[in-house]
Amino acid sequence: MRPVFRLGEEFALERVRYPRPLFSTAIPLSSSLQRRPQFASLRVSFSTSGNVILEGVVKTDRDKKLAEALLRLEPGINSVDNQIVVVP
Repeated sequence: MRPVFRLGEEFALERVRYPRPLFSTAIPLSSSLQRRPQFASLRVSFSTSGNVILEGVVKTDRDKKLAEALLRLEPGINSVDNQIVVVP
């Protein structure tokens, strides 16, 4: 059975809020970061609010941006504080 909407009637859609996953500092890096050897020295700190601090050393600015982009794709991540240092 399909819902029927009639013109002139008011209706409201309830927004479902799913609980955010709880993270701790003990969670390993995502598999997309683990598979890349240039990210072996990175440290990631998670908070329960979805904020992430990314620390470590990489060889290129491209690697720094890529690590941040890969973390942003993870579910539950709201913001990434990228503190990675580039040392060629």
